[in-house]
Amino acid sequence: MRILYGTKMEGLDRLTRSWEILRYLKQEGHEIFLAGSGHGFTLLSEEFEQTFWIRHPPPYLDEETFASEMAESNRMLPVRVERFRPRIAIVDGEPFVDRIAANYRLPVLSVDHM
Repeated sequence: MRILYGTKMEGLDRLTRSWEILRYLKQEGHEIFLAGSGHGFTLLSEEFEQTFWIRHPPPYLDEETFASEMAESNRMLPVRVERFRPRIAIVDGEPFVDRIAANYRLPVLSVDHM
């Protein structure tokens, strides 16, 4: 199955959880499109072929300063998702992926802290 997996990795808890879930899904033969952000995302993106780095404004910059560059970069995510044609989305704290899943009417499985 083709799976869109979105995660925001600012801390090691999501990185650890996502890594285990993604490795299991890959082992089971699923195709993964990984979209995410945060410091830990680069570690995961090294292991998976289809990835997209979602740009968020850094906390130390004014959003207007970063907005055009961020928007231009993030605009390609829906295009890449449409080409991939996922059947389901798994979301772990990444709001962009949740919105894209809703736009494409994908079922969403949310994995997050309780």
